[in-house]
Amino acid sequence: NKSNAISITSNSPIKSVEKDMFKWQNRDVETTPLIKDPFTVSLPIDFNFENNTEKLILNNGAIVDVFGTRSDSMSFEIDFNPSHYGKLMIQNTGPINIEDNYIIELFQKNEIVHKNEITDSLMIPFINPGIYHIRVFNDINNDFFWTTGNVDEKQKPEPIYTYPESIEIKSNWEIDVEIMLQKNIY
Repeated sequence: NKSNAISITSNSPIKSVEKDMFKWQNRDVETTPLIKDPFTVSLPIDFNFENNTEKLILNNGAIVDVFGTRSDSMSFEIDFNPSHYGKLMIQNTGPINIEDNYIIELFQKNEIVHKNEITDSLMIPFINPGIYHIRVFNDINNDFFWTTGNVDEKQKPEPIYTYPESIEIKSNWEIDVEIMLQKNIY
């Protein structure tokens, strides 16, 4: 399934990734890691992984931060069995304006677990069961982060909307949520 990817986050801003340092154990497939934002590497999944657990290995120096620090070697056991996870389908029922740049954040206990652009709809697969919340902001300055504004410079914060209900994700379930994004969300 070519539309899936895993994200690897860093505590410091990422400068570069070494493509040859990312390997799937027991698979002879090329990896194409991409820097998604200053703190996130996205690794597209270009193979069939139905009901499998796969091991991803990052060798020494796979990720280099802006300070020149190279990552240590590490490995991740990843469970790709879709029945162990839930899905969330988010539908925007508000008007779509080409100049708007809405970013949606799915978070749990103040930790963002998924972040993506949204126009009309978005499907988020492979969500661990639990209670989540959604917020959406209009990313006016295109930095992929919510900007708080500045009182001294009389700069308003970017408009933000928090979905009023918590969302319970269950294994092997798909939850549908409708939100109405408008020009003046706050």
